[in-house]
Amino acid sequence: MATCDACGDECEVPPRPPLRRDELPAPETIVADVAPDEPVPVDGVMEAWQSTRARAERGEGEDASRRLAALTRHLQAEQTGPDRDGVCRALLESALEVIDPPHDAEMAALLSREALEAGDLAAAEDWLRRVETWPEDRRAHVAFALAMARVATARGRSARVLEVLGTAAADFEAEGEEQLVADLLRAHALEETATLDDARLALAPAIARHGAEVLALRAREIMPRQVLCPKSREGVTVRKPTVVRPSRAPRQRNHTDAKWLLWGTMVIGLLAILASTQNLTVAGRPFEQLLLVLCLATGVAWVIARPRRR
Repeated sequence: MATCDACGDECEVPPRPPLRRDELPAPETIVADVAPDEPVPVDGVMEAWQSTRARAERGEGEDASRRLAALTRHLQAEQTGPDRDGVCRALLESALEVIDPPHDAEMAALLSREALEAGDLAAAEDWLRRVETWPEDRRAHVAFALAMARVATARGRSARVLEVLGTAAADFEAEGEEQLVADLLRAHALEETATLDDARLALAPAIARHGAEVLALRAREIMPRQVLCPKSREGVTVRKPTVVRPSRAPRQRNHTDAKWLLWGTMVIGLLAILASTQNLTVAGRPFEQLLLVLCLATGVAWVIARPRRR
């Protein structure tokens, strides 16, 4: 049941069918961010934000809404301190009240993310329900899709994650941090619904770009209350390039050593012959026998040391 804001009557409203990403052709361009690129004091941006919000509230068209969305993103990123969450929610809700489509989808997505990080999953879903059609602006489209994938992951609806992000990186076009978030959420959903090999294959390009350590850190930040794709993150290894080491040249045999061994064999052999004619003995044994043994050993050493032709 729902209550009409105009007359106060209650009426039954059928449930809204789930949004389908494949019903929308992907936009070809990303709307440029009109927030300042160089550091600007928050007070200065806040003045511009208030002025732009007033323009959007007066209905001054697409330019006012686009600039309000950019300034709101900028202020949200700059907020720090203990009251950061409350300030960000106030900025986003105030912008959402006056901003026109498709930028309202981006503000709803950012509010959903803030609620999810605060642990309020029901509120995260409620913010997304405010959006009735997929935004045609690329930035808003990506932000809204990632918010839906985050909520679906938190609910354990892996099939819904794959419906939104696709099963391959080419199914969802994003850049930088948004691409990294999509890769992690997709790999987690594949790990839950398909095979571990599918999840590892989907995550391998992200690990190759960022490294396993960075990916593990970002996985904890994206879904702090849930461990994203733990098995596929641990199972993917990036192959290091094989370093071909030059083969060592074969050791050249020393010609001089072989020559001296040959001469030694001949000299010892001649001495053995002379000793046999003189009947010399050493320790009761014929001296020529010792010389013959030494000649044989020297000859074997020469055979081993002599250079061979190839």
